[in-house]
Amino acid sequence: MTFRKPDNLVELLQNPPHETFNIEYKEWISLEENEGKAKVVKTCLALRNSDGGLLIIGFDNDATPVDCPWEESVQNVYHPDKLQELVSQYADPRFELTVEFPALQGQQYPVIYVPGGICTPVVARKSMSGSDDKVLVRQNAVYVRTLVNGKVGTAEAQNHQDWDRLMEICFENREADFGRVLRRHLEPESLRSAYAELKKILAEETSSHPPTENLLYEGARRYEAAASRCFGTTEDREAKPPKLSNAGHVGFFEAGCVVDPPLSGYHADENFLNVVMAAHPGLWDSPLWFNPRRLPGFSSSPYVKDGVWELFIRKPFGVEQFWFISPKGRFYVRTVLEEDIQIEQSMQPGSRLSVGWRIRRVLEAFRCGLAFTRALTSKEDTRLRFQFRWTGLTGRILDWSLSGNIPLRGILPSSSYRAQQDVVQSTACLVISVGHGPIIEAGHHAVAPLTQVFGGQVLDRRVVEQVYQQFWGRV
Repeated sequence: MTFRKPDNLVELLQNPPHETFNIEYKEWISLEENEGKAKVVKTCLALRNSDGGLLIIGFDNDATPVDCPWEESVQNVYHPDKLQELVSQYADPRFELTVEFPALQGQQYPVIYVPGGICTPVVARKSMSGSDDKVLVRQNAVYVRTLVNGKVGTAEAQNHQDWDRLMEICFENREADFGRVLRRHLEPESLRSAYAELKKILAEETSSHPPTENLLYEGARRYEAAASRCFGTTEDREAKPPKLSNAGHVGFFEAGCVVDPPLSGYHADENFLNVVMAAHPGLWDSPLWFNPRRLPGFSSSPYVKDGVWELFIRKPFGVEQFWFISPKGRFYVRTVLEEDIQIEQSMQPGSRLSVGWRIRRVLEAFRCGLAFTRALTSKEDTRLRFQFRWTGLTGRILDWSLSGNIPLRGILPSSSYRAQQDVVQSTACLVISVGHGPIIEAGHHAVAPLTQVFGGQVLDRRVVEQVYQQFWGRV
């Protein structure tokens, strides 16, 4: 998505974010020397290739203001015309910059806004050398924002991740341009007619296929009924909460998957259950849609109720999972958050939320839903509509450090914000023949709303890709 300049740059400087693909900090740069000019040129070209961003001068890499060494006016040293001329000499194709000078505690800081919207990569028009003849800017080089030694920085595009991201930005902007052309040239009457027809199609599709959200409500209703049969009413369970290693509240993760169009020809018999469970990826000891039948230490077995297979599992220390699978192609699972079970003695359940664990569970839901559906149908136009719900979030902080033994690398947001919202829901959609790229995009789309309730933190797509590669690639 094209980067948009914040409306209030003063507020941005008062609460500066970490460096990202779209935000770069530089200490005070001298434009009298080629070394300083090269930093500005390469950073602006890289931000342009990252679909826009800000170069903020006068801050170190930790987003801390640095004392200005110039006696001359900052607006003269970094005059917009001077910066525009410098970058235009080296950018091909050329693009327009804007420069603003927001003040913080009486000191002005240059903020260079590089617009996005590229349809082709920007390359270096010519070379620039330093005083020792070292090449500072290489002719025809494509500079991008990428990970350098575990940190976001500016470098030439070298690996496939850099090129994939750059090409994706260009293609998305081309699609947006095509949409603008259509809107400009289609007659209003034609648009109204097409819109009315589209609404009619969507209404018919919605009425013939129950929305995924209904599956979460059905799952919650079935869970309450199953839990009541095993442990009494909701009031009884609240009076006798599950035994945990520390005091505190626990949260839950729910996933629903609806096969569209619905499956036919299956019944809630043992043959259907065997087909589904034989296709289960079996990712680890306690996977989603876990079937512990014939395993030592478990007395639970799936049972049929109201035409679907159900299972309620409870182990010591509050580990709990409930699921059901329908012959029509409706799969639901609810499980306790691992963060509230696998915790250190010094930590309280309900105190943190692991970003990595949340991504893993969403990807696992994708994996299971795809495996189940592929075992039951071979129609290539089959779609899987997912919905996710996380509960028990209020008061937690995000944990960006580990995800169940998977270390997350790179620049990660702050974890100091506490959630003020208790429930988050999101959706995703996949086709049965989906490839790796759309799965990563769907995972990012599904988990991003969850991180946003923690102070508006943005989930970097590369974090999802990293977990995907380490988790999906090993099975």
